[in-house]
Amino acid sequence: MFCKKEKGYVFASYSSYFISFGLKSWCGKYSATDSKTWANNLHLQKELGYTPSLHQFKDDGIFWISWLDVLSYFQNLHLSWNPALFSHKTSLHRSWPASLGPKDDSYNIGENPQYIVSLDDDANMKKASLWILLSRHVNKQEQEGKHATEFLSLHVNRNSKKKERLYYPNENRLITGAYLNNPHVLLRYDIKSREDKYLTLILSQYQKSKDMNYTLSCYCTSPFRITPPSNSLQHDIVIKSEWNKETAGGPPNSVSQFVKNPMWKILIPEGGSKIQIQCKAPKTLAINMILFRGSSEGKIDLMARIRGKEMDSGPYRSGFAVTSIHYINESGHYTLVPSTYEPDQVGGFVLTLSSSSKLLVEKLD
Repeated sequence: MFCKKEKGYVFASYSSYFISFGLKSWCGKYSATDSKTWANNLHLQKELGYTPSLHQFKDDGIFWISWLDVLSYFQNLHLSWNPALFSHKTSLHRSWPASLGPKDDSYNIGENPQYIVSLDDDANMKKASLWILLSRHVNKQEQEGKHATEFLSLHVNRNSKKKERLYYPNENRLITGAYLNNPHVLLRYDIKSREDKYLTLILSQYQKSKDMNYTLSCYCTSPFRITPPSNSLQHDIVIKSEWNKETAGGPPNSVSQFVKNPMWKILIPEGGSKIQIQCKAPKTLAINMILFRGSSEGKIDLMARIRGKEMDSGPYRSGFAVTSIHYINESGHYTLVPSTYEPDQVGGFVLTLSSSSKLLVEKLD
């Protein structure tokens, strides 16, 4: 490959000039009919092996064009590739309604479309190459030349053998895709270790506002399967509440303040249940949830049991917190307490309790 600068243009046989196949050729600088520019660049003709006079009266749609003119006259560039080179491939056609998931998913990706790619041991041994193509279905306005206002991206995260849905954006993130308003997003990931046996593909939109139809295609040099995340929790209970001046107790390091927080008594049935708890709140609030065995009417002797908590969402997180899926095998009453990082932080929140068995939930006064 060569690269030279001549009169403000960069000449390169691969990267700085564009050869296109179409119905009609380019008629500007460095086209077959531009004898003047070519005559002043005989050395370029020689290095390219190009003779303008042989192409002047043959319009076959193949042409040379300077990179600056490409930027001025073309809206999109699409690189041709050959999916037939991959021995294993599959495609999914789906719809993503704007109502599903938050507009800003920078803190919660749990409601975004997600897909699990499962690879066998052969893929790890051969260090297989996985290519993922996400194609947004263009609407009529875009087909007529209007600019697309939807910015789409695709992320790749590692997943565990449980193949569960992911909620936090940076959880085992391998590839963070760029947000583009082009119809296509293409990613490549080369398998590196046994930890790549299960990969989660996560679709993301920047400031999502419209319904979107899409096609997700995966190509691989080794066998693979693509499935939705596993879901063993069929029952949901949604609770809307708030921290106000009387109930914003803050974290558990202050007993007298913490007991002010809103609390719920949860009855786990005989046989136990798998359970997962989510909390959504304004991004200005850092939040946490704990679940511990026993329930105290009137919140008496609460702190004595917190040390033996059954579930904990972990460090306080802004706007969204979720526990892992946990199996509680001992039936009986448990107490759920959501809290903010500091006392007196007020705001509304939404709790979602997902479980494998039906739960009875009661607000504690």
